[in-house]
Amino acid sequence: MLPLSNLKVLELGQYAAGPYACMVLADLGAEVIKVELPETGEPFRNFGGGYEAAYFVANNRNKKSFSVDLKNSRGKEIMLKLLADSDIFLENLAPDTTDKLGFSYPIASKLNPHLIYCSLKGYGEGPYEKRPAFDPVIEAESGFMSVTGEPGRPPVRIGGPVIDYVAGTFAVIAIMGALKNREKTGRGEMLEVNMFESAVSMISQLLNEYAVYGILPHKLGSGWGAYKTFKARDDYVFVGVVSDGHWQKFCDAFGVSDKVRIEFANREQRDENDEKLEKTVAAIVSKLKAREVAEKLAEAQVPGAPINTMKEIMEDPHLKFRKSLVPLASDVEVTLTKEPRSAACPILPIRSEWYNASVTDKWMPAQKLGAQTVEILQKLGYSERQIIDLRKSKVVWPYL
Repeated sequence: MLPLSNLKVLELGQYAAGPYACMVLADLGAEVIKVELPETGEPFRNFGGGYEAAYFVANNRNKKSFSVDLKNSRGKEIMLKLLADSDIFLENLAPDTTDKLGFSYPIASKLNPHLIYCSLKGYGEGPYEKRPAFDPVIEAESGFMSVTGEPGRPPVRIGGPVIDYVAGTFAVIAIMGALKNREKTGRGEMLEVNMFESAVSMISQLLNEYAVYGILPHKLGSGWGAYKTFKARDDYVFVGVVSDGHWQKFCDAFGVSDKVRIEFANREQRDENDEKLEKTVAAIVSKLKAREVAEKLAEAQVPGAPINTMKEIMEDPHLKFRKSLVPLASDVEVTLTKEPRSAACPILPIRSEWYNASVTDKWMPAQKLGAQTVEILQKLGYSERQIIDLRKSKVVWPYL
């Protein structure tokens, strides 16, 4: 049995960080009810930018969709009943939004003393708390962008919403800790997690280069010396020579001359002559195809890999062996496609007796807006007549 299978989670989340956290809880067995606005739902359902609903599909598997107007007094009443009936509430709306809606922690905890209330924000309480925050904004503010990109070139953002997902992961960790506390005390608690500190926690090594040694880290591009990305004959490949042993194995694998082998035999020599080393390795790699270089590195037990695209990840033999990518076909109303298309849903990077590829047989794709609204109202004790009235009055979606 999945470890959270006896828990009910109420999500008032949007975009990436909050929805990702609740998706992890859902994967671990929790019943997750995603609360959304009528008609439009959360913003990622129709994100646009050429990607349509890909972000929504990616972060909202295994959840029930409940659509209600929270500014309506009857909608607020329903939300309060849901809070009273939940173990965990997670929200990542703009600062003070839940307070304005009437769902602050003091109100929710009076209704439900066992409730674990997690507020996931951009900055958290402090001088920046009112600022709007998205992943690239936090990358800039946290110092991440200052070390990302090529030397001498403008800063660039990371290729995916990594900070959103890390903040979501910290939210899950915090919730797990609160659940353990609740076992001892019988009471819930208020949790605050924020993206800014999540990002700063990920650059502690770079931060301490400055704190301890007074060295201001600079952009490294893809690396330095023999630890970076190189252009092969057809594509790019990352070579990861770090230790003296790696260098000797690299030389064996690629037939490097004794003169060159000795010239860069130890770390000090490689560091002092990293530009010359880079040119040496680049000349060797350029004669081969990227996959050939990667295979030679793997055979020699030297770190390295081809620079895979998403297409190649979808076809990766290791991921296929581990059944890491689960195809889930959502309704065309969710995917915004003319015909059903399957999403590629990565299983959590956990393998145990209770969490493995077999659990994905019960997975549910991202749902149509309000797909479980009626079901959830019934469980809250609303009669068929009351539900019809709520739908006709445009309190809940789908309307009648």
